[in-house]
Order: sequence, then structure tokens, then C-alpha cells
Amino acid sequence: MLQFMRDKAASWIVMIFLGLIIFVFIFMGFGGDFGKSPNHVAVVNDEKILTTEVQEQYKNMVDQIRRYNKGFVVTDEFEKRIIDQSRERLIQERLVIQEASKLGINSNAETINFNLSNKNFMKNGKFDIEAYGKILGQQGMNKRNYEEKLSRYLLQEKMRGFVVNNAKVSEAEVVNRFIYDETTVSAEYILFNPSTYKNVKYTDKDLSEYLMKNSNKYMTKPEVKVQYVVINPNDYLKESKVTNQEIKDFYNGNADQFEKPKSVVARHILIRTKKDSSAKGIETAKNKALDIYKKAKKGENFAKLAKKYSEGPTAKTGGLLGEFQKGSMVKEFDDKAFSMKQGEISEPVKTVYGFHVIKIDKVNENKKTSFKVAEKGIKSKLLKNKIESKAFEIGDAIFEAVDKGDSLKDFAKSMNVKFKETDFFSKNNLKIDPKIRKSFIETSFKLFDDEISDVIVINGLYYLIKKVGKKDAGIAKLSAVKKQVIRDFLADRRDKQALKDADAFKESLKAEASFSVSSKKYNKKIMTVKSIKRSQAIPNIGQNKTITGELFKLNKSRIFSGVLKDVKGYFVFKLKERSKPLMKDLESKRARIVQSLSYEKKSSSFPNWVSYIRGKSNVEIIK
Repeated sequence: MLQFMRDKAASWIVMIFLGLIIFVFIFMGFGGDFGKSPNHVAVVNDEKILTTEVQEQYKNMVDQIRRYNKGFVVTDEFEKRIIDQSRERLIQERLVIQEASKLGINSNAETINFNLSNKNFMKNGKFDIEAYGKILGQQGMNKRNYEEKLSRYLLQEKMRGFVVNNAKVSEAEVVNRFIYDETTVSAEYILFNPSTYKNVKYTDKDLSEYLMKNSNKYMTKPEVKVQYVVINPNDYLKESKVTNQEIKDFYNGNADQFEKPKSVVARHILIRTKKDSSAKGIETAKNKALDIYKKAKKGENFAKLAKKYSEGPTAKTGGLLGEFQKGSMVKEFDDKAFSMKQGEISEPVKTVYGFHVIKIDKVNENKKTSFKVAEKGIKSKLLKNKIESKAFEIGDAIFEAVDKGDSLKDFAKSMNVKFKETDFFSKNNLKIDPKIRKSFIETSFKLFDDEISDVIVINGLYYLIKKVGKKDAGIAKLSAVKKQVIRDFLADRRDKQALKDADAFKESLKAEASFSVSSKKYNKKIMTVKSIKRSQAIPNIGQNKTITGELFKLNKSRIFSGVLKDVKGYFVFKLKERSKPLMKDLESKRARIVQSLSYEKKSSSFPNWVSYIRGKSNVEIIK
């Protein structure tokens, strides 16, 4: 119900399915080459898509990938693809929302119900405004932004349902699918398996030539060598003190951190009015609200009255709105609720949504945490700030000294700081604490020769990293990759020989027109495929869409297929028989076919509809 009361509240990303997955709204580590972009990237029917919107989409998409692929590194190619996808998502969103507006469709009710029924926003089984605000705050969002985007997302889903539910399956489609699914073929085939070619030989010259021709497969990765120091703030605990005066000054200077504003727990009964309601309609709604108010004042149970009469989404919970602070509701409702006492029931209050009868269940007055209670936490916070500042100061001093030419090792020793040096390492083979690995490697590879990094904080420790060596990518020496080259060379030669024989076998069929004669010549056993459907695995081959597709293309005028490649080798097929199903068997399959076709149509109907809408819209991409 908060959407009802809140002044146009709005946003989606923190929790698109906030009982299933919580999306991180703020992506740590900005990505995307947006610096040179104009302020918008596309125009959809005169409505601009801003660069900042694409940035937000990009950051959320990359964050989700990194969440499930630890150590993932964004490449230029990947970045471009995700930016393009982000822009396309926003274009589709605009098209759908614009079409919904033309049809007079909105998602107001869906947005309200989503929040009220979301367990993450509940306390003791009821919607709780404090939990709501706290969760959004943890994700770096405000209520208006969250609810606006949630509303847009739910509106898209509503339009998807509207389009999908109109997808119908015709009788002709059912018949065609029955024939397609139930047709069978039988065939014979010969397999040329590369692994059976055991007599392949090689020389070092062969291997060297193969390495040069396929050098891209044997490239060494770029490597760097670094020196670094680690500064632990906890090492400075003994020498860092926090005085009572510092604690008092912080308490007095940050009063807002120790105060909890006044809040109320309220219920309400809503009798709706619309923007275009007539004077008579408004008067009728007001009189109905007055009658309910009188019943409540006489002592009738307010929650039961709400369940019976309220026209708002909170009716089922007895009109309960939960706890909220001033500024959370529309002004008229807010002003009245915060002027009432605990247990008081108001006369009908008019807002843009209708007439509200309000009951205050509880008033929580403004509370301030005492200095005595806050003292310990303040001291801990100030001490943490001091030791971190000390660690940074030492790191900064090391940076200044090394940047001017001093030895990192010597200066670190003079400052009593841990010094370490790595061997050469690539982005994939550094042996270091997994908690710091990603940031450490990224920093190391960004440095220029002999450059030292700024002070960086990784997992609570302060690092300075200096690049002292590098090795560029290049072709590996044969001695270093010889085993792999031999393995690849043999596989390549065997594969080529199998293909050569398969092609020769196929050509011999044109002259001899006998599968069995040619098979004996190549000492190959003829294998049989008996009456398989498109959906079935081929015996001794398995599920292979390419081979199955070619089998069902075979007919009397095309007896032999070309050579087909599979992981097992090369195949040559000959059609024996193609059989169509009996139409009398259709009824027993009808329900399954209709269900399958319906699912396929529903899956494709929305993308097809969006493509249609886009085709008749004016969409301009800004390069």
C-alpha cells in the first residue's frame, strides 16, 4: 500500500525478484567506455535513452557475471557487446512502456502488491516500513528510485502476459508438427574414426612446421614481476590512542547519527475515488467513509472493518501499514497521522487516492542514544580511523620515496614494513591469497615499467606494488610445449586421413553404386539406423542435431549424403526407408503436441511482437 500513499514512489534493480535474488545496484569498479559519449545513446519515438541509463544496466550485468564467475576479466570485445545489449534492453523497455501507455495499461496495483507481499520487507508477518527502508539503503537505493524502476519492470511483465496469452495454435500447425515429429527414417552408414589410424609418424621438422603454422595455439601469456609491501593497520594499535574529549566531540558533532525520528504504526481504511470522479461520486465515497468512521468510533474492530470495507491492497491485513516515519506518505495522510495520539481514529482524510479513515496503533517518539551507550562504538570507530590513517601515511611516505628513486626494499625495511618480491607470473598463475588475488593482479598489469602504484586497500590491508620486470606474449619454444604439439599433430594427421578416406569412399559410391562393395574395400563394417524419429538418439552415435537433420533430408533422389563430422569421426549415410505416421494416431498425440506448440508460440510471441512494434517505430541509435 505504500505506493498508494507515497508521492509517486519508484525503482527496480535492487531486487527484481527480491525473495529470490538481490541484485547489487552499485557496481564496485566503474566499467564501460562512456567518457566520450553524448548524454544520450538512442532516441525511441522522440524519447531519449540517456548514457547514464546504459551505464547502470552495464554495471548490473557485469556484476551478475562476476558474481558467478570469480576472477572474470572484462575484455574490450566483451565490454562492447554488453554495452550494446544494455542499450537494446532499454530500447525494448521504452517500446513496451510506450505501447502500454497507448493502451491505457499501468502496473500500479502490481507494484503495490509486490512490495506488500515481499517477505524481505516484513516483520512478524506484516509489511514493515523500517525494514523496507533499511534493505533499500543497504543496496544504495532510495524508495522513489526503487519503486519507479520496479513499476517499469512489472509493467513490461504485464505486457508480456498480455501478448503471450493471445498466442493460439491452429489445426494445421498441429497436423504439421505430428507429421514432423512422428516421421521415421532407416539408414546404413560407415564411420571413419580418426583414432583407428595408428601408423602416423612424425619428425622434429614436422613438429616445428606444425608449431609455426598453428602458433596462435601455443602463445605464451604476458608476464610481470613485481615487488610489493604490505602495511597492516592493526600493527599501530598500541601507539594509537583515543581521548575522552575526542569521543565527546564526535558525539556532539554528529548528533543526527544518534537520533531516531518519531514514527507511527498505523492502519487505514481506504474508499477510493478517481481523478475523473464526479462530485456525486466523491460525495458518495465520503459518506461511505464517514459511516465506517462512526462504526469504528463506536468500538467495532478496526481490522475487521478494514477487511470488510477497505478498497486498498492492505484490506487483507486489516488495513495495517506498519511503522513509518514522517515524509513516507502523501502530505495529507502524513500530516494527519503525525498529529494523532496512540489509539486515536481520524475522520475521513482526502488524498489523491480517495478517503482514508486512519487509526494509530502506536506512537514511537523521537529517541536519542545516550552518550554512555554510544561511547564504546564511537571509540572503536575513531580508533579504526586513526590506525588506518597511520597505515596510509606510511604507505604515502613509501610511495613518495620510491617515486623519487629510493629502493622499495630498503625504504620498506627502514619503515619496518613487510617487503616481498614475486617471480614472473601471468594473469592466471600467480600463487597468492585468493582474497587479494584479483585486485593484486589487475594493479600489477596496469603499471608501467618501474612504476609504483598508489596505496591500495585490499581486504583491509594497505599495499604498494612496483613493477620490476615484464615478458611480452610470444610463440612458445618447441621444447616447452613439445608434448602438446605431438598430441595435436597426431590428432590433426589422423583426422585428415579419416576425412580423406571418407571422401574417397563417398566418391566410390557414385561409380560402383554399392555400399557393401565399397565398405569391404575400406574394411569397414556397415552400421544400421532403424526407424528413428527426429527426437531420438541415433544408436552408437547419440544425440546429434546435425547428423539427424541430414538423415531426414535424405530421399530417393539424394541417396548418399556428404561426409558428416562428429566427435567420433566422419560418417557417410545411405537412406533405406522413410515412413510417415498414420493420421489415425494423431489423437493420441494431440494434447502433447498442442502443449508443446503453445509453449513455443508463447516463448516467441513477445519477442516477435516487440520486433513488430519496433518496425513501426522511430528508433535512432546515436553512435
